[in-house]
Amino acid sequence: MRRFTRIFVPTFIAMFVCALARADDWSITTADFQTHQAAALRGLGADGVRFVAAGTDAQEQTIPLDQFVSLQRAASDAAPTATTKFTLFLAGGDRLTGEPVRVANEQVTWHSPALGEITLPLQRLVSLVRGGDGEPAAPAEPASQDVARLANGDSVAGVATDITADHVTIKTDAGAADVPLGSVTQLTFATVASHASTNAAGAFQVKLIDGSAVTVADASIDQQSLKIALGPKSSAQHQIDVPLAQISAIEQLNGPVTWLSSLTPIERVQTPYFGGSPPWPARNDAAVDGGPLHAAGQSFTRGIGVHSYSRLTYDIAAGNWPAFRTQYAIDTGTGDAPRQLADVTVRIKLDDRVVHEQAHIRAGELSPVFNVDLSGAKRLTLEVDYGDAGDTQDHFDWIEPALLRHAAVVAPPPSTEPAPNGMK
Repeated sequence: MRRFTRIFVPTFIAMFVCALARADDWSITTADFQTHQAAALRGLGADGVRFVAAGTDAQEQTIPLDQFVSLQRAASDAAPTATTKFTLFLAGGDRLTGEPVRVANEQVTWHSPALGEITLPLQRLVSLVRGGDGEPAAPAEPASQDVARLANGDSVAGVATDITADHVTIKTDAGAADVPLGSVTQLTFATVASHASTNAAGAFQVKLIDGSAVTVADASIDQQSLKIALGPKSSAQHQIDVPLAQISAIEQLNGPVTWLSSLTPIERVQTPYFGGSPPWPARNDAAVDGGPLHAAGQSFTRGIGVHSYSRLTYDIAAGNWPAFRTQYAIDTGTGDAPRQLADVTVRIKLDDRVVHEQAHIRAGELSPVFNVDLSGAKRLTLEVDYGDAGDTQDHFDWIEPALLRHAAVVAPPPSTEPAPNGMK
């Protein structure tokens, strides 16, 4: 099936945000990784982010765009209110919750509770997953066919010619098969292009409280709604009004900082210590068990939760990022279990070269901030290996992992401690 080119062409965002938020509803992160609490947002545009800080008088402050990273709504105000039927994952890292409507003219029409009906080229589709929990299971190798995986363990492979809220039609060698959508746990689409995130300069990603994330070509605020354009700025198509109450975050893409949790890895591996054990897929901006990121007595908003053995690889060849920055720790959760048996070895690799390695990372320890020089590197790999207790309690957090546009870099020396198990 022929696929069209992507229509989400990130260009520029210009928006005016009235003083609608309650005190401390929003936090603003800047390029120095500092957080500013906003009592009122006044605007976001070419001049930067304008706001009134919490606990101050009404004097307006401005953060220039070259220092602006993201706006984040308070977690308590960003909780979804409805159950997600399906999540549609798109090339480039975007995702939409809701359900399919139809396929026609090489495009899928998708119904989003927050955005209404959206038309997308089939070339952008990566995977459709039941519910909204976690990330889609990545195929072991690029798929040449669309594959529907069913709840009973069976699968149907071929070309998806129609997808509705009731069924998916797959053209197989034996003919067309109508599969009830209610029996599908994941529909993986044939690989026709790189699924790495390659957002153009000046783009912003808008995240919604239902778990959706869309890269916008243009946006503005009218009273209590955010107007976004899901397509070229010059096009009148896909102009959508989104209530501000539906927005959980606005992140500048290819600004001074790019969060690794906003990018799609080109390799995602998770291998349980014992064969046959359930896998623990990596989670973006959450602990691997789905809870908040919590380590060494602190909570974090941005990060990647994984479980040993884990390997995540990112294509950084075209990003022009001079440096990578992260911390890491065992995630201790917010309950009573301290995960004292957790023990892992951590590696950071550039291409096939280990630039940082540390064995015996245990609960309660928060690493220092590491800055790694990325000069000449094409791939960045984050690896978490088994420790002394196999993979027992090995819930691990990459904390605020970020690619930096500008940085004074001092790469940490590799650890001289031996790595257990030697899985590389």
